[in-house]
Amino acid sequence: MLYPLYEFQARENLTKSIIIDITEKARVGIYDLNKVIYQLYSNYKEIFNNQDILDSLKKLAILHKEADIYLLNPDYSISVIGTTSSGKSTFINSLLGIRLSPMNSDELSIGSLTFSYSKDVNNLAKVDIKTEIANNLWDNGTFEEDYNKAYNRIKSVMEIYRKNLENKDLSPPHITVYCKNFLGNNPNFIGIDNNVNIKIMELPWSIIASESFDFVVNDIKSSLTIFVIDYTVLFHKETKEIDTLLKKILDTKKGTGSDKSLIFLLNKIDLRNQDDEDVEISIEKSKKEIMKRLGQDEKIDICTINSLLNYYMQLIFTAYENYDLKSYEPNIEITEDKKLFIEFIHRTLKNCFVDQAKAITELEENNNLYEIIQNIKKILRENKIPSFEDFKKLWVASLKHSGMINLFTLLKNKSLEHLNSIILYKGLNNLLLETNSLINLLNDSISICKKNDEEFINQEDKYIKDNFELIKNTIYDIKNKLESSVKNSLEALRVFNENQKEAIKNLDIGDIDQIPILVRKNVEKNSILAFERGIIDEMRADKFSSLLETFYSWNSKFSNEIIDDFDFLRTKLYSERKFIDEGRKFEIKENDVYEQQKLDEIKIKFENICKILSNVMNEKYKILFQENIDEISIRINSWLSKRIKELEESVNELLKNLRNQYELNKHKPEIINTFNHNYDFLEHLKIEPKHTRNKEEIIIDERPVKKSWYQFWINEDKVEVIKEEKKFEFYDSIRNQVTNWTMSLSNIEYIIWIKLCDVLKTFFEIALNYYDNILNKILNDVVEIINKEFSNLEVTKYNIDKKWKDVYTLYDKLKDINISLHHLSEIPLN
Repeated sequence: MLYPLYEFQARENLTKSIIIDITEKARVGIYDLNKVIYQLYSNYKEIFNNQDILDSLKKLAILHKEADIYLLNPDYSISVIGTTSSGKSTFINSLLGIRLSPMNSDELSIGSLTFSYSKDVNNLAKVDIKTEIANNLWDNGTFEEDYNKAYNRIKSVMEIYRKNLENKDLSPPHITVYCKNFLGNNPNFIGIDNNVNIKIMELPWSIIASESFDFVVNDIKSSLTIFVIDYTVLFHKETKEIDTLLKKILDTKKGTGSDKSLIFLLNKIDLRNQDDEDVEISIEKSKKEIMKRLGQDEKIDICTINSLLNYYMQLIFTAYENYDLKSYEPNIEITEDKKLFIEFIHRTLKNCFVDQAKAITELEENNNLYEIIQNIKKILRENKIPSFEDFKKLWVASLKHSGMINLFTLLKNKSLEHLNSIILYKGLNNLLLETNSLINLLNDSISICKKNDEEFINQEDKYIKDNFELIKNTIYDIKNKLESSVKNSLEALRVFNENQKEAIKNLDIGDIDQIPILVRKNVEKNSILAFERGIIDEMRADKFSSLLETFYSWNSKFSNEIIDDFDFLRTKLYSERKFIDEGRKFEIKENDVYEQQKLDEIKIKFENICKILSNVMNEKYKILFQENIDEISIRINSWLSKRIKELEESVNELLKNLRNQYELNKHKPEIINTFNHNYDFLEHLKIEPKHTRNKEEIIIDERPVKKSWYQFWINEDKVEVIKEEKKFEFYDSIRNQVTNWTMSLSNIEYIIWIKLCDVLKTFFEIALNYYDNILNKILNDVVEIINKEFSNLEVTKYNIDKKWKDVYTLYDKLKDINISLHHLSEIPLN
């Protein structure tokens, strides 16, 4: 996982203290910070889809862990900075109560020297020496030894480095000394409990201008800084050095929250002359000068001190405290193992009385300590040391006279005022800087992702609308093209021209142009040819009637009507072959009444038969036409189903573009019921025989022909046709009558076709009406689907809105926690 939910450690031995309270608040804050970032990352990874953000997360994962570890064991740092010989080392040693910082050695190093309180060491010092680049001029590592050896080791390292400054490959030393002595083994001298690792850093002015400054810069930022100034100088000398230090320190602490955690310490107050101005006046002048150099009007804190007097007193106090000499009395014999410490106290007191004679005299005059000091001097002359009770009175008075009591009070006030920034800066600064960076990156990412989501919603909304319009237009386009194609095809069919085949193909309902031909042939077969067969086979009337009804499906009414006339004609025709054979010339002689009667009789019978055949054909036309209409309705139903399927497939293909996969309900067309077509074709049958005809020459066709009912008895040989000029009246022969019938049936094909086109138009109107109804149903289905899409989009929009509401809730929570941590640590947001 890129950003783990770091498990923050539980603090052991949780006791009430101001430090624990502050650090616990900070730990709760960074835990909440970690948790919110983790929630954001786990739930909304899209806003972290940026390499800068991912890199920031990786850093934060490490920084959260480091911050938690640090806050479990925080440092309280005091950085002591000053110009050369301002008394930094003396002041630090006075705070430690032991001599560990090299004194009276000018500027020994541009490295750093840090003293850290540790309850784990007793009367030893643990010295940790590090260099940025390993070298062999001094030993690097950790050493545990007594204070005197530790002091000599520290001084030796600094002197070696000082002598070899010209060696550019040599790294400055960074020394950390762990000891138990802080102001007489009292770590509460700045007003905080001993759960904190108190650190005092001695920083020579020359480190400010070196690369080694980076090694200690964070410690300075997270420290209460004491700027030591030689009182005897008071800004009249070494002005450039002081200004450089001031500017560097202020720039370093700027924006840390501890930029006001600064105390100016005027050291060597004991060296003032009688002609010097009053201390208070000197302090006020110093404040004005410092404020001027700082470029600010705010109040600054200045304290005067005699660090050398306090140094001596603290060394002696530590010796009494640490070496169990509190019960010492001058007249009591001591053990050998304590003689060295007694000698140390004796020597240090004598040196103090010599070096600080003026201060001791002032103590005698102003603190009612004359008798005690005189008694101590007497004991020293006897090579003894005073009792702890007598010395303690001198120690307390010295702390007050040297300015240390005032300094302790100021330190406590400053510590409490800036405790949060001093304790928390080191643990939180890098974390908060990275958090600020992440917040800014997330703000941009959230804006971009939110805009993308908004654009997505708008695009989806437009996409759905566009698809709906596309589907709707496609449906109407298909409908209009189909209706236009059907209309144009039906119009082309009625014209009955060369476009007929293309029109039939466009309709896609089969070879309908064959229907009139098949109807005619079927009618001819079941009427004329049926009559023809009876003549050819010379059937009896009863057998002929049975044939018509059984094989040719004649109505018994018609078969009964025709048999008498059929029987008469059958007999007459065979006796009067000239009425059968058109190839033989014949004529009726003038006044041949008998012949004329026979012809008239044949004519009547023949006309009766023609009428009966006409009725039969008319009925069969109706039946066959109805049958073909039934077939056409089936074809158009199939055509309609196919068109609807094509429409649904087209719409379903378009519906695939939508967010969800939809499919139309299958719409089935209604069955197009056929209707009885009662069209009477009799009026279109032109079969009446001609009564008169001009005499003309008739030649038998020389081509071989198949026998038929009207030509089977014709001689195979060629018959000479007698050509006569005169005109005569006659009735058409059977052959001519059949020809007329056939031509009439051929002519009626066009009538059948036109009526068939009328039927097609009606059926297609019904089909297109059904198609239109189904189209409306499909449109309704599409509208319902689109509404679902919009409903889904609304749900998506709601979820997106909720997502961003949740994101901003967590983001605002992240900012609030960040702000609270800034406030808690007093680190400015900008």
